[in-house]
Amino acid sequence: MTEQQQQQHQQRDALTAHLIKEDKYKAEPWRRDMDKTMDEHAILEKTTLEQQQRNFLEYAKQKMLTPDDVLVGFYVLFANPQALRAFTENLLRKTKQQRIAAHNWLILSLMKDEGLERHFGSVLGSLPAPLFPPTPDFAGVNLALLREWSEHCGDPTNRHTTGTTLRGAGPQFTPSVFARPLRTRPTGGEPFFEVQDLGGRAVVDMAPANQRQLRRCNSKCSNNNSRYSTAQT
Repeated sequence: MTEQQQQQHQQRDALTAHLIKEDKYKAEPWRRDMDKTMDEHAILEKTTLEQQQRNFLEYAKQKMLTPDDVLVGFYVLFANPQALRAFTENLLRKTKQQRIAAHNWLILSLMKDEGLERHFGSVLGSLPAPLFPPTPDFAGVNLALLREWSEHCGDPTNRHTTGTTLRGAGPQFTPSVFARPLRTRPTGGEPFFEVQDLGGRAVVDMAPANQRQLRRCNSKCSNNNSRYSTAQT
């Protein structure tokens, strides 16, 4: 068999496999999503730990991580096997706040910074958010989080206007270092919300046009409800 014939044979086999797969998707459309996910999974499996750590750092800089992302990400990407086993035990034995407190005591001990220990040790146990990994890359974000919590504890009326709101003892705490709720992220897809940047500032004010659209929708719904009520009577 010549090289050209081999190529033709391979192309015919590939086309046959493609047609068989398409027929399968027509009969069971959900399989397309499953196969796509498995293909993505195979690619992600080849990502190195170093690349994942760099991605984690970049997401942290862009404030794209939630508190749960930070908590789990540390043990998956940065911790040693012993710390991961301890975290797993804490998942089974402790409440969420107890797990966060245990995590934060661990991070503070790994920082080996007596100044931070003296300054923030008295409030760390009640911090309702996890510290980031104890590496120099995250020193700034950890310090910002500790300062915000210290200020919050010292002033019961203190409020932060950006970040993810966390519930704990006392007033709500909204640190600025985590991803904001989905509705206020800069996706631009929410029809009745202004478009904001990562600092919470309005980029495009869509409110006037959207409010007119909302009023039209409400008016139409009211008319439909009136007609429905009349028909029922």
